[in-house]
Amino acid sequence: FRQHGNSAGLRITHVISTSLASESALPCSMLIIKKDMDFLDNLENSLKNLESREERDSGAIQRQQDERNRAAQAAPWAEKLRKSDYTRKLFDEASITGHRLRAKVYMAWLGDVLRLEAKGRWCELRPTPSGIEAEFILPDGRSQKESLDLTGAPGELLQHWLA
Repeated sequence: FRQHGNSAGLRITHVISTSLASESALPCSMLIIKKDMDFLDNLENSLKNLESREERDSGAIQRQQDERNRAAQAAPWAEKLRKSDYTRKLFDEASITGHRLRAKVYMAWLGDVLRLEAKGRWCELRPTPSGIEAEFILPDGRSQKESLDLTGAPGELLQHWLA
């Protein structure tokens, strides 16, 4: 075995073996290239890449901070949406309405957003710093937004969404 190193952290091993398939036992040569970077080197390179990317985009730090602030302000509304009686009633009434329309209503939490989907239509309930916002997305891609009152009746939301 002969090993050759280079600056990229690659180790090239030159292996000479003999072929047992022929009587003359001719030597055959093959190169084996192995990546010889350990976890810490890989982590260090990743961090350097992230830092250089942030240096190039100076607005990224401000955008991240703004997003964190918005999420912190919306957190109480997200908690209310998850634990309210309105949401439980909405799940029940959505199932009943879907059965009546002969359509499956898919309900899923995507982070803090509650998404309802049926017949190519979506309704997303999003917590915002000012309250809960309902966005209705129609099959043709148009969308409509309105604020949502958690003390109201979920049937009104379903009727507006699926009408």
